[in-house]
Amino acid sequence: MFELLNPDATGVTFANKLPETGFNIVNYLYYYNGGGVAVGDIDGDGLPDLYFTSNIGPNKALSQ
Repeated sequence: MFELLNPDATGVTFANKLPETGFNIVNYLYYYNGGGVAVGDIDGDGLPDLYFTSNIGPNKALSQ
């Protein structure tokens, strides 16, 4: 149903990288759940934008 596309084709280069910490998944569940993604008109141009959130690094907005 879905097709894996290369970042060159999509323009999405965001990666939520988590360094190995040795945290116990039971005690640090939200650390391992990852960040999130939202779709909305962030810049007000009437087109959908993507907003990626990161656990540790900077968040990133992608506009068309």
